[in-house]
Amino acid sequence: MAKIIKIEEDKIFIGLDDQSIMEFKRHQFSFVPIVGEEVEIYGEGEGAVITLSEKKPVYTEPEDEEIFSDILGVNYPDQEGDTMLLIAFIFNILTTIGCAWLLIPLAWMIPMTITSWRAYKGVRPNTTALGVCTLLFVNIISGILMLVGPKNEK
Repeated sequence: MAKIIKIEEDKIFIGLDDQSIMEFKRHQFSFVPIVGEEVEIYGEGEGAVITLSEKKPVYTEPEDEEIFSDILGVNYPDQEGDTMLLIAFIFNILTTIGCAWLLIPLAWMIPMTITSWRAYKGVRPNTTALGVCTLLFVNIISGILMLVGPKNEK
């Protein structure tokens, strides 16, 4: 599988399985390329077509940099019924902003808000424990939405 390894102004560099690197122009992509995304390449040169790989992300323990890259817009495939999780995330954001003057509660509101975003994107499982903790420590409405929303417990 090919992977985007470097992005310059108008050039996108893709690493292949055989450790070789191919260079493409930005206009050859029908999506916004992001470093680390797996892609499929059809053809060669200017006529090549590059598409995103259809793989759904597998849950793995996050590294510190993954938490920030998810919030900044790394695209993950949507899961069915995720509207409730998105609404829960929005309520978490509003509650966290509203309680910004309280420093101690932010210690658990910020990580739980990030976890709710990751649950919405399908990277982190939406568990009953996450819904209960959100209900108790962040926001009643978002906690209820996470409890009745789609579960993918692991």
